[in-house]
Amino acid sequence: MIIDSGLPEDLWLEAIYTTIHVTNLIVIRSIGLTPYRAILDIEDDLRTVPPLISYLRYFRVLYYVNIPYENRVKSEKFKPRALRGYLVRY
Repeated sequence: MIIDSGLPEDLWLEAIYTTIHVTNLIVIRSIGLTPYRAILDIEDDLRTVPPLISYLRYFRVLYYVNIPYENRVKSEKFKPRALRGYLVRY
């Protein structure tokens, strides 16, 4: 995942954190729970509820953050109006 992502080496730690986070959401077959629920010993009613994963996105998604109009230099009309970044953590 890290090598294929093409991220700079200073973001590799974020890739490891993301891997750990996603791994903790996967149900272990032998106990039928996620590691998070097994460790916290959550009540029996909540054990059958699947983990919430709707917030997950693809790793290393390119995104842009708008620079507010007030912070732009007026004389540089052709400069970028957004900063480029990558989503690497949840």
